[in-house]
Amino acid sequence: MKKIILISLCMLLVASSAFALIANSKHDLSPGGGVYTAGVKSSCAYCHAPHHAVTGAPLWNRTMSVAAYTLYGSGNTLAGSTVNQPGVNSQTCLSCHDGTINVGDVINGTDDTPVLAGVLTAGKIDAAAGGYIGTDLTTTHPIGVVYNSAVTIAGLSAVVNANNQVNGKKWKIYGGGNGTGRVECGSCHDPHNTTAGEVPFLKDTLATICSDCHSAK
Repeated sequence: MKKIILISLCMLLVASSAFALIANSKHDLSPGGGVYTAGVKSSCAYCHAPHHAVTGAPLWNRTMSVAAYTLYGSGNTLAGSTVNQPGVNSQTCLSCHDGTINVGDVINGTDDTPVLAGVLTAGKIDAAAGGYIGTDLTTTHPIGVVYNSAVTIAGLSAVVNANNQVNGKKWKIYGGGNGTGRVECGSCHDPHNTTAGEVPFLKDTLATICSDCHSAK
């Protein structure tokens, strides 16, 4: 019983901390967040559900996009590495940012249509909005690609710690370590982080974001 209570308290602390970071940011879709109107759910519920969430995602409550994405380099990096379709740690982001799904469309709870002029059109992120990614990924950093420093032409750093973070920083690869884990949206971005330097939702400052991974470039 004590262990259950302790785990519950830890979960509450983590949830409270995450809420405090997204409150009143562009990721706070709740009507009380001061950014959007017409929503009905709480801040967390637009993305997360405590029960019956999407399998493989972090208690994910959003309907996932079924779009087929046009990949960087027609499926290959300059070093010849295969670029795969985005994994779950990118799909969670793209479920809003590819512009194909209403941002208020959830699995558990009541669907709604948040409103913000110039950003959302009929509940979907507008193609002219700053956060719009779309389904054409040819002009964005490749995601779904294996991080492998053995591909020397890529000039990648080989330093990956026990948490699969590059150079001991916050940049993370998913699904394994060096040579198996993939670069995804979550490698560089944290949807709860509004305090990491120049760019909201970036895991660290811009100063070394490229050279931390591309050490030989």
